[in-house]
Amino acid sequence: MRRPKRTCPKCGTLLKYEEIMPRGTLFPCPSCGETLQVSDNYISLAFWAPILAPALILWACGLSWLHLVVVELIVVYPILSLSVRFVKYVIPPRLEVYWPKGPGLHLRER
Repeated sequence: MRRPKRTCPKCGTLLKYEEIMPRGTLFPCPSCGETLQVSDNYISLAFWAPILAPALILWACGLSWLHLVVVELIVVYPILSLSVRFVKYVIPPRLEVYWPKGPGLHLRER
């Protein structure tokens, strides 16, 4: 399996971890100035994995649904905040050049 690198997709410059913004925000490449973003799949994985993994582990250990929900509510917030902040150090995100998802160039309106 190929691991994504933390390089700019346009110029290939290696980015520092501090320069990568994983929360769906846009950030410029320090070398070429191209606007970059982290892949949407990566953000979804960093959000849903810490929610589902403890629930599946606790369910496999045989906890009832009521206990599962209570423990999940207590455990999810700390794990989720740690995951969002530090998962980029363990699994580098795939970086993409930002393309606006708006209505386009409005060529038919003329």
